[in-house]
Order: sequence, then C-alpha cells, then structure tokens
Amino acid sequence: MSVNEFLYFIEKLKFNNSMIQNYISFTPFYKHKDFQLEVDERILYIECRNRINEVDITEFYEKCKCEDDFYNVDLGKRFFLVQKNDNISYEESLNRVISYLDILIPYILQRLKTEYNLKEADLLFGNLCFEIMYK
Repeated sequence: MSVNEFLYFIEKLKFNNSMIQNYISFTPFYKHKDFQLEVDERILYIECRNRINEVDITEFYEKCKCEDDFYNVDLGKRFFLVQKNDNISYEESLNRVISYLDILIPYILQRLKTEYNLKEADLLFGNLCFEIMYK
C-alpha cells in the first residue's frame, strides 16, 4: 500500500472503528526497482482490548520491548493500547500513527542514502509502502 493509500485507509479507519477487533499493524518498507528495504524496526501497532488499566499499559509496553535497542526506538510513538469502543483514544492513536510519518520518512530516506548509497534522483525509482495486517 502506498503512502497515499495508507493515509486514505487511516481516514477510513477513523470512521469505522469496529473494523479492527483485536489489533492492526503497519509495517513500512521501501520498494525500489532494484531492491526492497524492510523497515521492521519501525513497525506501527495498535492493539484493542475490552478493558485496560495501568498495569495492562505497563505490561503492554514491556512486552513490546526487544532485547535489541534498535527495535525499541520511539515505542511510545509507534505502539498503542486502546480500549475497544473508546473512539476518542482510537482516533488519537491513528492520528499519532500519521504524525509518526514525519519521523519515519526521513529515517527511511537516511537509511537508503547510507546503506544503499542512493542519490536524490534514485529515490524516484521507488516507493514507500506499508504492509497492513489486522484482526
């Protein structure tokens, strides 16, 4: 899914929160004509539960952490736990996912320039995309 399709999908989710019953994850990747860069370390994730308390929130973020700090960057900006039927928190988490693009896109561009030695013109031969999974 392209960035434009991703943004459209997020807007649709805002008006249909019953679509996501348990979770939704957005895994970014960059598809170039010659290669694909997986960006699993910056996955975006929203989990919905029937009830939530402070212990649940603490345990949720502890469970999301990995041993490798490379994957723990911006956890609070990328992982969200919301209560089902809490439309306000649900919409806020979707807005925060969109806001995170301001961090994610420059991060991916920097990786492309350093790891693949791409120049600005080379970036035109690829697309930032998202794999979306939900239940």
